[in-house]
Parts: sequence; structure tokens; C-alpha cells
Amino acid sequence: MVGPACWPLEAVGTLGGAEPADARYFTPSLRYIAGPVPAAGCVAIATPGGGIQGPPAYILERFGVVLAANAVARQVWPNLPAASPQEERLAASWIALAPVTAG
Repeated sequence: MVGPACWPLEAVGTLGGAEPADARYFTPSLRYIAGPVPAAGCVAIATPGGGIQGPPAYILERFGVVLAANAVARQVWPNLPAASPQEERLAASWIALAPVTAG
């Protein structure tokens, strides 16, 4: 279940209609990680769907803006604005602190 902090990112679902440049990500598997407080935002970890292998793309939502938060996300969704280095570190820190889930 996605918490309130991630509802804005989940609502865009297909990342605001941004078409992925990498076909492996047309139907990505998404895992949402909320920031420490709802206003901080949310990170989605996108991996290729359908059992296809590929590196994770990190998508950060802050204050209603969806950002590509790592190099993979910038390659897969080149039309998304890029997160700043500080925002990339923030997203990575939330991911590092998130509990591991079986999947």
C-alpha cells in the first residue's frame, strides 16, 4: 500500500505521460518510498517489467514536480527534468534507509 506522501507520484502512474526511451521500461515495476515526512516527497524505483533485467531508475517527486533522480532515469525518461545533485543524494538516502521488501 502506498502512503499519502507517495500519492502524487502514484497518481501520475506513467510518469505524467512521459514515454520511456528504453522499451524495457514501458511497463515498469514500481516501488514507492516515502520521505521522512509527507511534505518531503517520494521516490519511485522503476525496474523493467515482465521479468526483463535492467538497472533501477529513480524518480523523485517533490512539491508536485517529478524529477529523474539518477542517470538511468535520465536515459529512460529524457523529457523529465533532472534532479539536482542534492536531490539525487536525498533520493538515494531514502532508498538506502528503506526496509527491504520481498518481491
